[in-house]
Order: sequence, then C-alpha cells, then structure tokens
Amino acid sequence: MKVAQIIDSLKWGGAQKMVLTLVQQLCERSIPVTVISLSDDADTDIAQQIRALGVTTHHLGGRLLNLGRIQRLVTLLNQESVTLAHTYLTYANIIGVFAARAAGVPVIASLRSAGRDPRHYNPLRYHMETYTLTRMASVVMANGHAIAEVHQQRLGNRPIVVIPNAVALPPLPSAAERQRQRASWFSDPTRPILMSVGRFSPPKGQADLLQAFAQLRERLPQAALVFVGDGETRAAVEAQAGQLGLSDDVRFLGARSDVPALLPLADVFVSPSHWEGLSVALLEALAAGLPIVATKVGDAPRVVSADVGSLVSPKDPTALANALHTLLTHPSRCAAAAQAARSRAASQFGLDTWTNRLLKLYTQVSPSFKEALPRE
Repeated sequence: MKVAQIIDSLKWGGAQKMVLTLVQQLCERSIPVTVISLSDDADTDIAQQIRALGVTTHHLGGRLLNLGRIQRLVTLLNQESVTLAHTYLTYANIIGVFAARAAGVPVIASLRSAGRDPRHYNPLRYHMETYTLTRMASVVMANGHAIAEVHQQRLGNRPIVVIPNAVALPPLPSAAERQRQRASWFSDPTRPILMSVGRFSPPKGQADLLQAFAQLRERLPQAALVFVGDGETRAAVEAQAGQLGLSDDVRFLGARSDVPALLPLADVFVSPSHWEGLSVALLEALAAGLPIVATKVGDAPRVVSADVGSLVSPKDPTALANALHTLLTHPSRCAAAAQAARSRAASQFGLDTWTNRLLKLYTQVSPSFKEALPRE
C-alpha cells in the first residue's frame, strides 16, 4: 500500500496544513506516502517539513491543460507504486483525478471551500472539476458539513463523505514565557490581545475586523490586535489601520509556520470571514484554549458552541465589536470559555479519530489499507 497526496501547491494554507498533519500521522503508523505538488515550490516551509519526515515531495508545475504534465504525473504514480491517490484543491481535483484514473489508481477527491470567489472564477475550470468529481473520482469527500451542503447540488446524486478537519493540542507556554512574548508585541503585555489568523484577501474580512476594533477601542482603549498571515490585501489593511489611527495598537506578523505556538499568547481569537469551510485556524484556536468570536459562516456553528464563544453575522463590524466587548469585560466568562475550548478540541476534533476515519475511507477505496486500521 502507498498513498499519494496530490495538491495544487505547498504554499502555506489550510489545505496544506492538513496535508502536513496527515503525512505526520501516516508516518507515525508506518504507512508509505508521497506528496505531489502541482507547482514549482520545493523550497516552501511545508515542503521542507514534509521532507524532514523522510517523505519525498515531487513538484510538477505547469499550465492546467498541459498533456505533458498529466503524462508525467501518470508515470510518477506508476513509478512510486501508488495504490491510492488523494487530491486537494481545484487543479489537483482535475489533473490528479484524471492522471490517477489513467494510471489505474483509485482516487479520493476532496472539497475544502464553501464559497466561490468571483474574482478567480473560471467557467471552464469549474466545469472540468465538476466532471472529474462526478464521473471519475472513486469517492468525493468534504472536510466539513457546510462544504458538502454547498457542493451537493453541483454533484447531483453523487454522495459526499464528510470527514471534518482535526487538530493537535499544542503545549501551553508558561506564564513568564507568555508575558515575555506578548511584551515583544506591545510594551504593556497585560493589554487584552485579540488575534486573527488567515490569508489576507477580501473574503477573510480583515477590513471588517479593523472597523470593529476601532469601535471596540472607543470603549476599551487598552485593547490590542494581532494579525497573522499575508496576502493580496495586507498592504491595504495596514494602510487602513493607519487611517483609523490604530498603528500603535495593531501588529502584522506576516505568514508564520508557528501559529499553534502563537495562538496561546493571545486572549481572544477572532474570525471575521465572509465565508469559510471548516477553518483550520478556528480549530487551532480551539486547541490553544482561546475564547472565540467568529462570523456565522461555514462550519463555524459546529465549532464555536455557546460555552466556547459567540457567533455574529458576517460583514457586520458593529456586531463583531459588541461580541468582543462582552467577552473582554467578563473575565470569568473568558476563563470558562478558554477551558471549554481546549476540551472541545480534544473530544470533537482529535487527530486519532480523524486519522482512523480517513484510513477507513482509504480501505473502502483500496483494500490494501485494511492492515493499517486499528484493531477493534
């Protein structure tokens, strides 16, 4: 048995984090795996972390409709003696599925987004992916219930298997270390610090969060905000912070590979997205033991229970500001939410349960993985 994880790129993102996490889990269980990126990105942090595990990464950059690249992928699958392929994101769901079937390899295609950004919509690409999902993939899975619901109409009667994302519980820093790290951001480390993690793009709602933060500061002048991530709108959001007079109270840390270590340094996690699937950052915040204020999109209602935090409508900065004010002015509620969050991450989104569910699905598609399942 050997599984190939095929993905559009190994640049930092939610899908890439889950590929890395799955590779780690498969290695711990001595299950052979190879990772194939459809981009020329061998030097990314995630690619390096995967290779550090002793797993080979292959990088096949090129245009979507490139028959030579598809043939190279078919050859690679055969050379690696792959018995199952698992694809992530649009290009992989097209090229990876097509190549796997041409190589005689069963393939699981995965859906990971509940929204469609009109700026990047390509009708040909969309219909090609729909064809491979409905006609060629052995199984279609989604990493969240909201994602499956969004795509079900597109796939007609084709069933979608839902296996929600998972997260590991990170070690928590000591009080002294936490204060030291916070002081590197703001001179007063006792300020209540909000943190938001995500790629900077319009659907992620960072501009909404800044407007909400400006309103919050009118009532809680000591509040501070940290953004983690990078992307196309970062410069505009930084400029917005300056225009709102918030430059001294907001920090932009850029793209980071140590997000699980950063999250416990904050007091509250904020997710202002306009749409999401099952956000990996939201699960990481849960595992870090953070109270959460998030927009009511995607699978957020299945993650953020009432004891963990609160949900507000997307694109509503005032509602976001009010929810944050309520949390920050009730320390006992914050403390209880923090404890409930970490407990919920362990019980509902644990790595072992997630990995076993994936291996069970792998076995249904390729019986060679049966020996990897835990004994009942």
